Parts: sequence; structure tokens; C-alpha cells
Amino acid sequence: MNKAAMWKGLIALQAICMIVLTVVVVVKIVPDRDKQDDPAAPPDHAGSERLDDSDIAAVVGQRYITVKELRDALVKEYGDQMLNKLMVRQAIDLESESLGLEVTEQEIQEELHERSTGYGGEAEYLKAMKDQLGLTEDELRLEMRYQLLLEKIATRQVIITDEQVKDYMNAHPDIFGPQEQVRIAWIVTSSEQLARLVLEQLEAGSSFSVLAQRFSEDEYTANDGGEIGLVDRNDPFIERAVMEEVSRLHVGQIAGPVTVKQGYAIVQLQERQQEVELDEQRQVERARKQLALEEAVPLGEMENILLDKYGATVYQS
Repeated sequence: MNKAAMWKGLIALQAICMIVLTVVVVVKIVPDRDKQDDPAAPPDHAGSERLDDSDIAAVVGQRYITVKELRDALVKEYGDQMLNKLMVRQAIDLESESLGLEVTEQEIQEELHERSTGYGGEAEYLKAMKDQLGLTEDELRLEMRYQLLLEKIATRQVIITDEQVKDYMNAHPDIFGPQEQVRIAWIVTSSEQLARLVLEQLEAGSSFSVLAQRFSEDEYTANDGGEIGLVDRNDPFIERAVMEEVSRLHVGQIAGPVTVKQGYAIVQLQERQQEVELDEQRQVERARKQLALEEAVPLGEMENILLDKYGATVYQS
């Protein structure tokens, strides 16, 4: 269960491929040796010219993996996608400069806040991105900057009236109405029979956390005692069947088995936060932006338009 799954592929690719097109960091890991007088035998160069340390990425047994081999493999595997991303960013920069468009730190912070919804706070979200995708806060903020610039480019000529905004907000009370957050945990099993046995143990007084660590097959939550965390009541990444059960529970109660994609789940409601109203002006801005994006050229198409406009050309080696 991972809230960041919807853009995971894109930014995970970025994190891997920047190794290729920016800088290669070579880390040499040497096993500890108790005896200084018993050094490991150097790798066999097999008659080839001796390599400098800066040419070596890793050593396995007596064989080298060179920095060039690593770079070539990464370029072959991810180069086309990463090169396209870098070209798109250059085109976005050129168009933004031409139109006088900018993204402020406040806008990036608001975007970070929006993405953190359901993680229990920004610190938890940033930790999740670091642990799961290896991305730093600076890398995330850079990704957000280009996303927001592209949205501004795509929507700059779209006009949305106040009446449209009002109607849209009234039609989507689940998004713009009072918000509720719940903290939930689950135990996921592949069979209904096992789920019912777990439920019996819980009803007999066994610890939910302990049973989750022992029986749950959800790799993202099992080690944390089954905790999914604090999520929006209408979080699209939590299966509807689970949320329907949660809506009927009081804090501390357990329900299940619930049929889910992974099998069968036992669900526990750990906390229910009071409903809160979002700032009215912020809601209006969110609604206006969403309407504009719906009427604008799709962002993927806009990227291609910008690449064509600025004559993006790929040189094959």
C-alpha cells in the first residue's frame, strides 16, 4: 500500500538516470579485515592494461565492472526516457522565460502540502519518498517546479468564470466539502480461511500489530504492524470496500474479512480526526485550476508542442 504509486515510475526513473547524465558516484565497499598482514589478492586484469581506480565501479570476485560498462548499461536501459525528460525541461524553461512565467516557493510549498495529504504530514511524506524512491526533498521540489510551470503554460489562455467554479465545487462535495481523515491498519492474507483465523485471535485479545507482522502479506505495511497511516476518508488509493468498512467502525474496532485485490483483509480503525474545512480561497483556486486543466491541451501533448516549437533534436551516437 503506497500512496506515492501514481507518480512513482516517473520520478523513480529520474532518480536512477541522473547518474548517467550528471555525475557517476563510485562507492568502493571493502570488507573489514581483522589482519592487516592478510590483504585480499588484487583482481586479475587478464592481460589487459591496468585500470585506474576512477575507472572501476565495482569488483566481483576477480572481475571488474567498469564505470563505462555501468554508464553504457544505464544509457541503454533508461537513456531515451531520461533524455526526453531533460529536453522537455529545457523547452519548459525556454517557454517560461518567453512568457514571463515563474513558480514561487509558496506555490511549491502548497503543492508539497497537497501531495502530503494522507501521509499524516509533510515529514512523513518526505520520509516515504526517501525510503521508497530514494528521492530527496530538493529533487521532489524540482519535479514540482517543472510540473507547475507546464500547467501554467498549458492553462494560460484558458478562461474559467466564477460561475463555473461555483458549479464545479457544488458538484464535487467529496473534494471541496468538509474533509475527514482516518488512521487505519490492516492484515492482508491470501485466503479467507486464514483471515478468519486471524480475526478469531484478535477477538480473543491478541495484538493487532503482532499478528500483522506474523501473518500479513502486504509488503508495505506488515513490518509496521499493518499500519497504513492517516489517510483522507475519500483517498482514491484505498480500496472502496476497505473504506466502507472503516466508515462503520468506532475507534479501536476491527472488521473483516474484506475482499481486496491482494486477497482478504482485516481492518482496524485506529483514529478518526475531526472534519475540517479547507480555506475557502484555496478551494476556489484548486477548483479553478482543475477546470482549466480539463479544458487545456493535455500536458503530454503540450510537452510535444514545446519540443517541436524549440526544434528539439536527438543526435544518435
